[in-house]
Amino acid sequence: MTVRKKANSGRKAVAKPAPAPTTPPVRENTNSTAGARLARIVMLEHAAGHLKQQQLADALGIGIRALQHKLSVSRGVMDSDLTLAATALEKRAGEIAALANRMREAAQ
Repeated sequence: MTVRKKANSGRKAVAKPAPAPTTPPVRENTNSTAGARLARIVMLEHAAGHLKQQQLADALGIGIRALQHKLSVSRGVMDSDLTLAATALEKRAGEIAALANRMREAAQ
């Protein structure tokens, strides 16, 4: 029985380079995301408080039940919802400012 030598037995072992140290992945700040969602809902609630719910629902182009679902966090509040609500608030603010001016004029 003959014994064979391994083919690599005459070579020196080369050490593999050490892996570069990696930094742990940065965890996404989920609190700010949830906080941003909550802030949008609160702003829509404030708009519903300054306008009647029917007026806000009409401005958003949805029904009252759909608006109530948005306010109860069953549905998300989109950017377009906030923009349309802001436009409705500005319109209402203009009406209130005009009424205040008429009242001042009547008082003089």
